[in-house]
Amino acid sequence: LKASSLIILGYNFIQTFCFPMASSIIQRRDQNQQMTPDNQSEVDGILIGDGDAVSGNSNTNLLMKLQMWSHLASHVLAFIAIGIVGWWISLLGGLAAQVEGNSKTVFNYHPLFMIIAFCFMTVASLSFQHYSLLSRPVRKLVHALSWSVATLCGLIAVIAVFQSHNDAKSGYIANLYSLHSWVGIFVISFYLIQWIIGLYAFGFGNPSWKSLAVMIHKYVGPILYQAVALNICLGIQEKEGFVGCSYKVEEADVFPIQHLWDIPLACRVSHGLGFIVLIMTILTTFAIQDFSSLSAVGSSDRAFL
Repeated sequence: LKASSLIILGYNFIQTFCFPMASSIIQRRDQNQQMTPDNQSEVDGILIGDGDAVSGNSNTNLLMKLQMWSHLASHVLAFIAIGIVGWWISLLGGLAAQVEGNSKTVFNYHPLFMIIAFCFMTVASLSFQHYSLLSRPVRKLVHALSWSVATLCGLIAVIAVFQSHNDAKSGYIANLYSLHSWVGIFVISFYLIQWIIGLYAFGFGNPSWKSLAVMIHKYVGPILYQAVALNICLGIQEKEGFVGCSYKVEEADVFPIQHLWDIPLACRVSHGLGFIVLIMTILTTFAIQDFSSLSAVGSSDRAFL
């Protein structure tokens, strides 16, 4: 019933909000990307000839539209990811209402809040795209609030791990013994530094070095986003090892796809969650990529031909 409600809610959200928003964005960009009346067209500040102008502008428009749809798809997948991690957690015993003696269900807060944090990171990463319908002050506010919520969720997720591992009633478990743990500590530390520098530079910093901070911030942000996605996949794999995702075979497993349904349901759900995180990362990385420099380089190269 809960899964059905999430599916219906997600469908209504996509139908009533996402598709009209995407159509509005595309119409707006089409209006702003009208060709100049002359036989020359300026693409990203470089004047090129007739044929190159048409092809260059056409390619840029195509990339813009693909980025818009990637932007939309990433937001939709974020909602789906939260629903799927909720489903996964329910299969793993749900969430603990009491801390002591419930280490396994206390731990379940970790994947839940990490996925929520990643979804807010997705919103933050996409908030500054030039095809957004929001004004710049609103985009800055969305960006800062989304990163802040992601930071809070990440800290709750880390606390859940240490709380579950250090529970005397359930039995102590070692901390920081896996690659996932150490990569996570590195990413979270780097993330906090990026967040603090961002708040200071853009909120209270000296304007003289704000431009440098912007360049560093824009460079580090996507790397952090991709590193978090990588570590989420490492964490899912580690948890699957404890759950036990293998199946019994009595002969050479030369066609493993036929045993897909022999994999436990909890593992199939976590596989799907990992794929959604991977696809979100690819789409978001593509959506935030600035192709203007590439089109400029291509135009410059054609000028020599």
